[in-house]
Amino acid sequence: MQGLILAAALSAIIRLDGLQWTLTNGNNSISVKGNVPSYVHLDLLAAGAIADPYAGYNDVEQRWITKENWTYTAQFEVKKANRHNFILVAEGIDTRADVRINGDLVLSTDNMFVRYQTTDIHSKLKDGTNTISVMLLSPFWYATEQADTYPDPPVDGVPPGCPPASYNGICHGNFMRKEPSSFGWDWGPAFAPSGVHKALYIVEDTTPLEAMMKVSGSDPAWKLHINLKKDPQAIATVTVIGNDGSTKAAYTGTDSELVLDCKNVSLWWPRGYGDQELYKVTVVVGEQVLTKNIGFRTVELVQSETLDMTGKTFYFKVNGVGVFMKGANWVPPDAFETRVTKQWLEGLFDSFHKANYNALRVWGGGVYQQDAFYDLADSMGIVVWQEAMFACAMYPADNTFLSSVEAEITYQVGRLGHHPSIIVWSANNENEAALVQDWYGKTNPNENPVYADMYRDLYWTTILSNISAMDGRPVLASSPSAGWKETAENPVRDDCNDDNNGDVHAFDYTSDCWDLSKLRSPRFASEFGLQSWSSYETLLAVAPQGELYWGSKWTEQRQHCDPNNCGNDVMKTQASLHYKWPSNFTDQIYMTQVQQAYCIRVQVEHHRRNRDNAPNTMGALYWQANDIWQTVSWSSLEYNNQWKMLHYYASLFYADLMLSAFIDSGEYQVTAVND
Repeated sequence: MQGLILAAALSAIIRLDGLQWTLTNGNNSISVKGNVPSYVHLDLLAAGAIADPYAGYNDVEQRWITKENWTYTAQFEVKKANRHNFILVAEGIDTRADVRINGDLVLSTDNMFVRYQTTDIHSKLKDGTNTISVMLLSPFWYATEQADTYPDPPVDGVPPGCPPASYNGICHGNFMRKEPSSFGWDWGPAFAPSGVHKALYIVEDTTPLEAMMKVSGSDPAWKLHINLKKDPQAIATVTVIGNDGSTKAAYTGTDSELVLDCKNVSLWWPRGYGDQELYKVTVVVGEQVLTKNIGFRTVELVQSETLDMTGKTFYFKVNGVGVFMKGANWVPPDAFETRVTKQWLEGLFDSFHKANYNALRVWGGGVYQQDAFYDLADSMGIVVWQEAMFACAMYPADNTFLSSVEAEITYQVGRLGHHPSIIVWSANNENEAALVQDWYGKTNPNENPVYADMYRDLYWTTILSNISAMDGRPVLASSPSAGWKETAENPVRDDCNDDNNGDVHAFDYTSDCWDLSKLRSPRFASEFGLQSWSSYETLLAVAPQGELYWGSKWTEQRQHCDPNNCGNDVMKTQASLHYKWPSNFTDQIYMTQVQQAYCIRVQVEHHRRNRDNAPNTMGALYWQANDIWQTVSWSSLEYNNQWKMLHYYASLFYADLMLSAFIDSGEYQVTAVND
């Protein structure tokens, strides 16, 4: 519950996530034991009603689940005596749902990224036994309905409509504030699952405690800003404690907006640049206790004239020191968020640490990660490029949609703003590029400028303006971007993926990846990569019997990349440029991993060699770090956290001290790089 702990009287909260829940479908033909938090697919799996969603062709064959409405129902006890108000809190519901108590509607939700709470529901409750139900509307049909009823004038739909056929996906995901990749992606399945994926509870006779925190200033004059949501007259006690037990700041009083001076603190640094000093902030209001860890550091996005005078730099300074960002792009580690445990995340972060990462980009097609993710990043010094959850699509820009997004951004920035690891907010992934390059055949700004206006309304007027009002970190409208060139007055640019400014996404599946002359030399490489297959043992857990061979129906179905762009044949062609292609599937898997590892090594070393030379490259984040299921993808870690060969290579090419040997124009050269 976002760090909220009830210190003493457990009667102050009614936990609803430990009840005996029942899950039923729309016509009551299916009724099984349910759980909260959970997802419909997982409860059906636990009840034996379906097979493993990841196995075989179940990502498509179980599509009927997302086409159904589902209802979770449970009973709970209430003692109303001497209690005056009750507030229902839903930390997260995925996605469109109606919550009823004793048959009365008390809450409707339509955004999985928002924390909801009701007004007083005292009149809806009975003394004794009460019934709560959460009816989850079909994402398949709800998204379709939203698309069908969206007013066409002044736009001709909100593309893309449906994902590419190779994704085996679900249409109109951009009309829901739901994990975009849950509708299918080129590396993941389309389940569009429904569930109550976070805590659900009722708070009695008090306002649920929330605290937004952020740090400002610089050494030695630091300030901690705290915005409390509490009863106006309630007394709050706040302490800031260091690892040595010393108190750095304290407050007691009824104020809701606090600014505390914090002195004699140590700085927080990215991995490899110094220690990750954290301070524990404790807020006590009555019986509610909230704790968060903070760190003291400055961050700056530097965009200044470059050595080659052809554009401007693009890199981050932390505490006044330029940081070369080394790492990868993070995607959701599972299609069902409730399965992602702290222990699972710890295993993945241990792999990142061993591969010498100091950065992760939380890609905008997934979800805002749970608290444990950012806590691990804080403690390990892994800086986070945090995107809002918008990717590879145009989005509605009507008032209802924009209001939902504003609530989402306000909640998520408030929830995450205290983490020192987050160094930049970005509003979307590739949506500017999709618009100006007219991926969908209708958004060319010169021919149909309304889409650029919608883009401005969503990303600049709604998302970036709200982030900037709440937080002082650098902001970007999109990735890739033209960096400093982009403004609210000029929000989309043809050169948004240009090497001379901003960051780039650089994928090349046809050139020989060993050929240095084919490599791009950007200011910051935020995406680049090549595919490989997961290991035979990983695939064996989900492949249909007899279908683990190159070109089988299942290996072709699992490959979601558009065959006109990349895919199994492209991997084979690339590997065959330098290696003899083997005849059995186990060796073919190995060969795809060899090819991927060496090609990414060539690119990363190229970028790191360019750090102090034109073009002053200051970041290399390959696509992608991890997998969402057992598959073929761009990842260096398989679904079970098993290392591909690329991850072993990353531990070498991301080492703080690296020797890079290469051939340039027929000459052998060696470059030493020391971060």
